Amino acid sequence: MTMRVLFVPLAAPSHITLMVPLAWALQTAGHEVRFAVPPNHVDTVLRTGLMAVPFGVDVDLGDSEEAMPEDEAPEWERLAGLDTDGSYRDGQIRDQVLGAIAAYCAVDLLEPTMDELVALARAWEPDLVVWDNVAFHGSVAARAAGAASARSLVGVDHVTRMRRVFLSREGAAAEEDAVAGLLADRLDRYGATFDEAVLVGDWTVNPLPEAVPAPSGLACLSVRQLPFTHLEALPDWLTGKRAATDPPRVCLTLGRSVRDVRGNDNYGLSVLDLLTAVDGLDAEVIATLTQEQLPPGTPVPDNVRLVDFVPMNALLPTCAAVLHHGGASTLMAAVWARVPQLIVPSETWDERELAAAVEGFGAGLTVGAAEPGARGGPGPRAGLTPDALRAALTRLLTEPAWASGAAAMRRATLAHPAPSEAVPVLERLTAELRSPHA
Repeated sequence: MTMRVLFVPLAAPSHITLMVPLAWALQTAGHEVRFAVPPNHVDTVLRTGLMAVPFGVDVDLGDSEEAMPEDEAPEWERLAGLDTDGSYRDGQIRDQVLGAIAAYCAVDLLEPTMDELVALARAWEPDLVVWDNVAFHGSVAARAAGAASARSLVGVDHVTRMRRVFLSREGAAAEEDAVAGLLADRLDRYGATFDEAVLVGDWTVNPLPEAVPAPSGLACLSVRQLPFTHLEALPDWLTGKRAATDPPRVCLTLGRSVRDVRGNDNYGLSVLDLLTAVDGLDAEVIATLTQEQLPPGTPVPDNVRLVDFVPMNALLPTCAAVLHHGGASTLMAAVWARVPQLIVPSETWDERELAAAVEGFGAGLTVGAAEPGARGGPGPRAGLTPDALRAALTRLLTEPAWASGAAAMRRATLAHPAPSEAVPVLERLTAELRSPHA
């Protein structure tokens, strides 16, 4: 059968591009594919060659993160339905999830936006909605339109973990379950009902199986993540043939989300320390940093080439190592290119777990992971100095074992279906699971 498949990503370019390989596999197989995105993200989709349908108002996640007044934080933290381990980082993650749910289900400003998404889904009648693991408005639209619902993980499944802890806790049944309540109220508006599948989908698509296995007990389809980044014309220095005598090339990047979403805060990392660590290193360093990410007066070493952006799937195969913050897009592009990784994990979502997975394969090293902090504040970073970064990077460049580990991690990834091979499974699951919701 020919399916209609609606993709609903989080409104961030890096989340959109993670979905592109699977979307193209479905379209190449003859299915109709559309991306539903806020108007200011239409161009990102169109540049992938896929169809975009705008809905609602422009969404800037950087602005939305700052929108909540500080005096509302205590009320926010008391909302029940997700439990944390009590650390600052886990609390931050929980707040992100709650914010993603509340934004479309409890905020008056986005109520018409949610109505528009449901209206376009009902008008087009998709068979399957594939939604980003924190784009819960996509799940609501799937249920309201009677479509099968597939949640696409971007990394570690913190939602399932936190939800399971809450539901297993003694006395949880007697609490007001705010998570379920918010979603149930919104679904009731569209004549649909809440169950736990609204939070986790009818099944889960995991595009990062080697780095972050999905929790046990979930209906899950592991799919090999092919590298895809924003389209850009390649510069001459990247397309020319490198000589055997050229120094090794190293990529230094903090990804795109830091710019597109977090307002150039560099995840709290010191760009000066990163540049100092590579200063004078016998390597050509390609740093994907904008001038705005550099503090005023920051000296740029002679062996560093600053570029605003270059596609990772084109750059990393020419590199001998990559130094980055642990983002999923960069990490999986490095796995595909068999490049050893030096990770300074941020505390945004799952960078710590991703870094541990890379280390477990012997495919890289971690420097400066933050210690778990109390709920009141972040934990300290131990050993994050230019000297420590330089020593770790030197190891990756001079010890052959790291390249072997990177190759092993890529081989493990190849054991999972390519997006094209996953299409028949998606067809079968959609046929089985759409009817109960229709």
